[in-house]
Amino acid sequence: MTRVLLPLLALASVATAHFSLTLPPPLSDSDESEATAPCGGFSISSSTKTTDFYVGGDAIGMKNGHPQSNWLFRATTDLTAAGGWTQLFPIVMQTGLGNFCEPQIVVPGNFTGKKGIVSVVAHSPDGLLYVCSAVNFVSGTAPTRSDCKNATITATHSDPSLTAPN
Repeated sequence: MTRVLLPLLALASVATAHFSLTLPPPLSDSDESEATAPCGGFSISSSTKTTDFYVGGDAIGMKNGHPQSNWLFRATTDLTAAGGWTQLFPIVMQTGLGNFCEPQIVVPGNFTGKKGIVSVVAHSPDGLLYVCSAVNFVSGTAPTRSDCKNATITATHSDPSLTAPN
């Protein structure tokens, strides 16, 4: 009986997982609210911890719990996340479960020196899912990261209907 239950439990945990933002650190990692735009139901306050994000290129990484998702990478300097979104990279379709990381996402240079939000939107079988990070946009290019890893997946540019509206 144990041999039957363990694989079923493993499948159930994958089926209920949406995605996790691994880089940069997310505002929250709550699957329950990921369907709430623009940041999975979370907002930035004056006490929100921020991390530096290099405008010349920095990593954005996710762990996908769906067999396929289309990724939108976007950013804004509007700390309310109400608008001003800029798409940072072409839409990418990930096929396969697990880690996916883009090592050099470039942000507009005029973001340098400002606080802002980096957002990842997944278009998945569960609909649109949102996770955000509070960041300080800094000049330069991030050093190569050992924690920017990819699982055995396929990634292609896709889904022109997924955009970063202003």
